[in-house]
Amino acid sequence: MNATDSCHLIWLRNDLRIHDQPALFAAAQKQVPLEFVYVLDERLIGSTAWGFNRSGRRRLSWMMANVQELHRQLASFGHTLYVALGHPVDLITKRLAAGGVSQVFLNDEPGFEEQKDADQLRSFAAARGIPCSLFSGGDLFDFSQVSHFLDHQGQGFTPFRQKLERTGFVPHEPLQLPDLSRCSSSYTESIHGRDGFLVDCKQWQAQMGFKPEQKVPAHNDRGLVFELYQDLPVDSRGDFTPQPGERGGLERLHDYFFVGRSLQTYKETRNGMIGSTFSTRFSPWLAVGSLSARSIWAESLRFEATYGRNEGSEWLRFELLWREYFRHLSRLWGRRLFMPEGASTAHFPRTERASAPFEQWCTGKTGHLFIDAHMNELSSTGWMSNRGRQVVASYLVHHLHGDWRAGAAWFEHQLIDYDVASNYGNWTYLAGVGTDPRPNRVFNPDLQADRYDPSGSYRRKWTS
Repeated sequence: MNATDSCHLIWLRNDLRIHDQPALFAAAQKQVPLEFVYVLDERLIGSTAWGFNRSGRRRLSWMMANVQELHRQLASFGHTLYVALGHPVDLITKRLAAGGVSQVFLNDEPGFEEQKDADQLRSFAAARGIPCSLFSGGDLFDFSQVSHFLDHQGQGFTPFRQKLERTGFVPHEPLQLPDLSRCSSSYTESIHGRDGFLVDCKQWQAQMGFKPEQKVPAHNDRGLVFELYQDLPVDSRGDFTPQPGERGGLERLHDYFFVGRSLQTYKETRNGMIGSTFSTRFSPWLAVGSLSARSIWAESLRFEATYGRNEGSEWLRFELLWREYFRHLSRLWGRRLFMPEGASTAHFPRTERASAPFEQWCTGKTGHLFIDAHMNELSSTGWMSNRGRQVVASYLVHHLHGDWRAGAAWFEHQLIDYDVASNYGNWTYLAGVGTDPRPNRVFNPDLQADRYDPSGSYRRKWTS
């Protein structure tokens, strides 16, 4: 293939899978060469106002491990996933300007930056007569279908859910795997080798000059990315290590539902803190799109068809609706989601620098064992239970009087299952600046510890 030939470019973001992948499914319908592109956004390794990078090593390592798994998966079909480091819009538009792309396909993302990126790309492509098709790849429902269920403020979750239920909305069945064997790869060195742009994972690592034994200063952002290919230590206290990639996500889904039948007791166990089955642990795969929400929904219904209706599967779908709500709320709010006052009209202090109490909270040195245990688990594994997230967020905001945005930014830095809509949506909710702005949503950490860790085993595990 040369630069004048036509291909379909698929820009992958948080949709690192080939099953139930609307953009890929649409692009593969015609026997046109396919070009798969993933850009590691340089903004993710930039610094925050609180003095730490937006993304920590564990989160970046999980992201890139999933990128590598997709690279291998596509290679089995004769395709190459091209990976670049930089600003996504700059690099994708550079690729379009090089010629040879007849159409661009991508899935919609709810974040403000991601929305802006997609708009800029579509404008650039339209000016050059290149169609740019946007799909709903991470949602249960298209935003256009349900946006009228939210007023200009977004209103609360319960009215949103009730409107969905009254109108009988159900997610579409997951899309089948497209026949990738009918579509050739669009690889051309003349385009992808230019100026170090778009190279596959191994070429990228070599071309950027990284040597496995090389030690790069921690403050060096580019060095941080290179270190992603080195194994991070696994804390033996962790109860669960997710396996990256689509296969890992689908295996976890099958094992949790149909091998252990843990879904049946999910409602009773979901507030647990120790073990590998009290929670579904689907969130790391959902965050990078190696598993789709529609697949989880569909499999929960298949579970009920096999074993009967139960509260566990119903509660899981209830929580998927919460995720859906936050995703659509993020689209509606845009930049407001990151403002101190959120949806409220009250004045909230703007804290631009980290304080000593905040640093103690981040490092698990507040002196409250229940809080410190959760923050230590987060630092060591990149994960924390849902109950723990609520308690530590409440503690920062209401006990330490910290800036909720700093807490949300720290979660963004640490969590391997970071999701912009769910993370910031939940923080605004806990801080009392969301669509249900109650200032007294306070979790008493002592009572929470007595209720959910009565034996103290969780606290001993993560503070010893």
